Amino acid sequence: MQSFDEEKQRALDRAFRSLAARAHTEKEIADKLSRAGYSERAVAYVMETLSKYRLIDDASYAESWVLTRAKRGVGPYRLRQELRRKGVSSEDAQAALDTLDEDDSLDAAVSFAAKRLKNDSPEEKRRVLQALVRRGYSYDTARGAGARRRRFIRRLNVFFHAIR
Repeated sequence: MQSFDEEKQRALDRAFRSLAARAHTEKEIADKLSRAGYSERAVAYVMETLSKYRLIDDASYAESWVLTRAKRGVGPYRLRQELRRKGVSSEDAQAALDTLDEDDSLDAAVSFAAKRLKNDSPEEKRRVLQALVRRGYSYDTARGAGARRRRFIRRLNVFFHAIR
Protein backbone atom coordinates (compact mmCIF):
# COMPACT_ATOMS: atom_id res chain seq x y z
CA MET A 1 0.00 0.00 0.00
CA GLN A 2 1.34 3.40 -0.95
CA SER A 3 1.45 6.38 1.37
CA PHE A 4 -0.52 9.52 0.66
CA ASP A 5 2.71 11.37 -0.21
CA GLU A 6 3.54 8.75 -2.84
CA GLU A 7 0.00 8.80 -4.21
CA LYS A 8 -0.15 12.57 -4.56
CA GLN A 9 3.29 12.62 -6.22
CA ARG A 10 2.22 9.95 -8.71
CA ALA A 11 -1.02 11.84 -9.38
CA LEU A 12 0.91 15.08 -9.89
CA ASP A 13 3.30 13.31 -12.30
CA ARG A 14 0.36 11.97 -14.26
CA ALA A 15 -1.21 15.43 -14.45
CA PHE A 16 2.10 16.90 -15.67
CA ARG A 17 2.32 14.27 -18.40
CA SER A 18 -1.23 15.06 -19.53
CA LEU A 19 -0.54 18.78 -19.59
CA ALA A 20 2.71 18.25 -21.49
CA ALA A 21 0.76 16.53 -24.27
CA ARG A 22 -1.86 19.31 -24.60
CA ALA A 23 -3.78 21.87 -22.57
CA HIS A 24 -6.63 20.59 -20.41
CA THR A 25 -9.40 22.09 -18.34
CA GLU A 26 -9.54 21.59 -14.59
CA LYS A 27 -12.43 19.17 -15.01
CA GLU A 28 -10.56 17.11 -17.60
CA ILE A 29 -7.52 16.68 -15.34
CA ALA A 30 -9.65 15.91 -12.28
CA ASP A 31 -11.69 13.36 -14.25
CA LYS A 32 -8.56 11.69 -15.64
CA LEU A 33 -7.05 11.35 -12.19
CA SER A 34 -10.29 10.03 -10.68
CA ARG A 35 -10.66 7.45 -13.46
CA ALA A 36 -7.06 6.38 -12.85
CA GLY A 37 -8.04 5.51 -9.28
CA TYR A 38 -6.48 8.34 -7.28
CA SER A 39 -8.20 9.34 -4.05
CA GLU A 40 -10.26 12.52 -3.79
CA ARG A 41 -7.61 13.96 -1.47
CA ALA A 42 -4.84 13.35 -4.01
CA VAL A 43 -6.92 14.84 -6.84
CA ALA A 44 -7.73 17.90 -4.71
CA TYR A 45 -4.03 18.32 -3.88
CA VAL A 46 -3.06 18.12 -7.56
CA MET A 47 -5.74 20.58 -8.62
CA GLU A 48 -4.70 23.03 -5.90
CA THR A 49 -1.04 22.72 -6.88
CA LEU A 50 -1.73 23.20 -10.60
CA SER A 51 -3.89 26.26 -9.90
CA LYS A 52 -1.36 27.69 -7.45
CA TYR A 53 1.37 27.65 -10.09
CA ARG A 54 -1.03 28.69 -12.86
CA LEU A 55 -0.40 25.53 -14.84
CA ILE A 56 -4.07 25.17 -15.52
CA ASP A 57 -6.33 28.04 -16.51
CA ASP A 58 -9.81 27.41 -17.90
CA ALA A 59 -10.17 30.98 -19.22
CA SER A 60 -7.01 30.74 -21.34
CA TYR A 61 -7.95 27.24 -22.43
CA ALA A 62 -11.41 28.42 -23.52
CA GLU A 63 -10.01 31.31 -25.53
CA SER A 64 -7.51 29.09 -27.30
CA TRP A 65 -10.15 26.40 -27.95
CA VAL A 66 -12.61 28.91 -29.39
CA LEU A 67 -10.06 30.47 -31.76
CA THR A 68 -8.82 27.10 -33.00
CA ARG A 69 -12.25 25.56 -33.51
CA ALA A 70 -13.74 28.72 -35.05
CA LYS A 71 -11.01 28.65 -37.71
CA ARG A 72 -12.25 25.16 -38.57
CA GLY A 73 -15.75 26.45 -39.19
CA VAL A 74 -17.40 25.61 -35.88
CA GLY A 75 -20.09 28.08 -34.85
CA PRO A 76 -20.54 29.81 -31.50
CA TYR A 77 -23.45 27.68 -30.26
CA ARG A 78 -21.52 24.47 -30.74
CA LEU A 79 -18.39 26.01 -29.22
CA ARG A 80 -20.35 26.98 -26.10
CA GLN A 81 -21.69 23.43 -25.84
CA GLU A 82 -18.21 21.91 -26.24
CA LEU A 83 -16.76 24.19 -23.56
CA ARG A 84 -19.61 23.33 -21.20
CA ARG A 85 -18.90 19.62 -21.76
CA LYS A 86 -15.24 20.24 -20.92
CA GLY A 87 -16.20 21.86 -17.63
CA VAL A 88 -15.47 25.49 -18.49
CA SER A 89 -17.59 27.96 -16.53
CA SER A 90 -20.28 29.93 -18.35
CA GLU A 91 -18.41 33.17 -17.65
CA ASP A 92 -15.11 31.89 -19.09
CA ALA A 93 -16.91 30.42 -22.10
CA GLN A 94 -18.76 33.69 -22.78
CA ALA A 95 -15.55 35.72 -22.44
CA ALA A 96 -13.86 33.43 -24.97
CA LEU A 97 -16.81 33.61 -27.36
CA ASP A 98 -16.80 37.40 -27.09
CA THR A 99 -13.33 37.41 -28.67
CA LEU A 100 -14.84 36.08 -31.92
CA ASP A 101 -15.52 38.63 -34.62
CA GLU A 102 -19.01 38.30 -36.14
CA ASP A 103 -17.66 38.96 -39.62
CA ASP A 104 -15.07 36.20 -39.22
CA SER A 105 -17.79 33.85 -38.06
CA LEU A 106 -19.93 34.73 -41.08
CA ASP A 107 -16.91 34.32 -43.38
CA ALA A 108 -16.26 30.85 -41.95
CA ALA A 109 -19.91 29.94 -42.47
CA VAL A 110 -19.79 31.23 -46.07
CA SER A 111 -16.63 29.24 -46.71
CA PHE A 112 -18.27 26.11 -45.34
CA ALA A 113 -21.39 26.72 -47.46
CA ALA A 114 -19.26 27.26 -50.56
CA LYS A 115 -17.55 23.92 -50.06
CA ARG A 116 -20.80 22.05 -49.47
CA LEU A 117 -23.21 23.71 -51.88
CA LYS A 118 -23.06 21.73 -55.12
CA ASN A 119 -25.92 23.44 -56.94
CA ASP A 120 -28.60 26.05 -56.34
CA SER A 121 -31.55 23.70 -55.87
CA PRO A 122 -33.88 24.26 -52.89
CA GLU A 123 -33.08 20.78 -51.57
CA GLU A 124 -29.34 21.49 -51.69
CA LYS A 125 -29.79 24.87 -49.99
CA ARG A 126 -31.83 23.22 -47.21
CA ARG A 127 -29.18 20.52 -46.75
CA VAL A 128 -26.36 23.06 -46.40
CA LEU A 129 -28.45 25.27 -44.10
CA GLN A 130 -29.06 22.28 -41.82
CA ALA A 131 -25.35 21.41 -41.87
CA LEU A 132 -24.45 24.96 -40.81
CA VAL A 133 -26.94 24.87 -37.95
CA ARG A 134 -25.51 21.51 -36.82
CA ARG A 135 -22.05 23.08 -36.84
CA GLY A 136 -23.27 25.63 -34.31
CA TYR A 137 -24.28 28.65 -36.36
CA SER A 138 -27.53 30.44 -35.68
CA TYR A 139 -30.27 30.06 -38.25
CA ASP A 140 -29.86 33.72 -39.26
CA THR A 141 -26.11 33.35 -39.75
CA ALA A 142 -26.60 30.16 -41.74
CA ARG A 143 -29.17 31.84 -44.00
CA GLY A 144 -26.90 34.87 -44.40
CA ALA A 145 -23.99 32.64 -45.36
CA GLY A 146 -26.01 30.96 -48.08
CA ALA A 147 -27.30 34.25 -49.45
CA ARG A 148 -23.85 35.81 -49.40
CA ARG A 149 -22.39 32.81 -51.23
CA ARG A 150 -25.12 32.99 -53.91
CA ARG A 151 -24.47 36.74 -54.44
CA PHE A 152 -20.78 36.01 -54.86
CA ILE A 153 -21.49 33.29 -57.47
CA ARG A 154 -23.83 35.66 -59.36
CA ARG A 155 -21.11 38.35 -59.44
CA LEU A 156 -18.59 35.83 -60.74
CA ASN A 157 -21.00 34.77 -63.50
CA VAL A 158 -21.60 38.40 -64.51
CA PHE A 159 -17.84 39.00 -64.54
CA PHE A 160 -17.12 35.93 -66.68
CA HIS A 161 -19.88 36.80 -69.12
CA ALA A 162 -18.53 40.37 -69.38
CA ILE A 163 -14.98 39.27 -70.27
CA ARG A 164 -16.03 36.84 -73.02
